[in-house]
Amino acid sequence: MISAEKVRTLLKFEGVTVDFTDEELQVLVDSKIDELEGLIGADIRPHDRQKTIGKFKGKSIQLNFYPVINVADVVINGFHLKNYEYGVNYDLGIIYFNHLVRGHVTVYYTTGMSDRDFSFVVAPLIKDMVSYALNYNEGLKFNKGISGEGTIASLKEGDVSIGFSYDTSLSLGNRIYTRIEDLKNKYNYNTRVRWI
Repeated sequence: MISAEKVRTLLKFEGVTVDFTDEELQVLVDSKIDELEGLIGADIRPHDRQKTIGKFKGKSIQLNFYPVINVADVVINGFHLKNYEYGVNYDLGIIYFNHLVRGHVTVYYTTGMSDRDFSFVVAPLIKDMVSYALNYNEGLKFNKGISGEGTIASLKEGDVSIGFSYDTSLSLGNRIYTRIEDLKNKYNYNTRVRWI
């Protein structure tokens, strides 16, 4: 999905050097993808899924998970529908039938981010999450690598206290948080209104 080599190159353009091997950096990248999936409540990597409804009657089915990147098969009462017998809203995970459908329905589908969303939204966010992890000392919560940003107001060592006045409204951490919230609002399964 996103390689350690690509992340290393993108970070280099920002003046961030990485002392990890490609394998170690890939572990960090993969962990950030896992973290992001958990935070937004949607699949980034492809996941095969199945939805079965025993007694169905209607012209559309709302799948439990989305975005959908592929519908492999739609089976109604044991008969496999042809692609032209239904339409799919991939972003919302809705299947629209060309006619009224009754009976036992099973949909086999794959969820995950589209290539476009991954390239333009998720990959840059993952790169920033990795950059944040590499640049912030978790013990102090102080930015070591990106000038003009900070996440603490003061640092105390013994009797000496040093104050900081950094504007965190545009900090990398806040920008990451905002982008995660935007993705969560777009894809979170629990926030979608269900039809009655």
